[in-house]
Amino acid sequence: MKLQLVLGGLWIVCLVGCGESPGPAADDSITDVSSTDAPDPPHNRPPDVPQITEKRPLDELTDDELVICLGNEDLSKLQEAAERIHKRGVEFIPKLIAALDNENVYVRAGAVYTLGLFKTEAKSAVPRLKELQEQDDRRLVTDSILYNLPQIEGTE
Repeated sequence: MKLQLVLGGLWIVCLVGCGESPGPAADDSITDVSSTDAPDPPHNRPPDVPQITEKRPLDELTDDELVICLGNEDLSKLQEAAERIHKRGVEFIPKLIAALDNENVYVRAGAVYTLGLFKTEAKSAVPRLKELQEQDDRRLVTDSILYNLPQIEGTE
């Protein structure tokens, strides 16, 4: 399976499950994030981005915590959170649409990416995505919309 994620105008492509051996067991946990008592943010992250405070299994994270994890700068953790959200089903789509209004640019872009995993099941997000494409001034978000919108609309 081929996963593509648009970040800052660059296409990041990951090939997953291409017949290679799976290697060691994957760590089925993701970092929980919280803005309390956070260390200084890395130079490439805005100060409002929640910081890692503890590690918990993915299954123990609440829906809101999974949405916050979409803002993880570690792409593998972002993908893990997105895939876990996708596994929780279409009931999660309204939460992803709400996440499009999150003040954190990385959460917004991650929400767009995750909506793309749902493909046409996420058609209810199309009006908000089109608005966001016109209104959001962050290329990270608009490029992610540009890539994922055709999948969601079913025109790809």
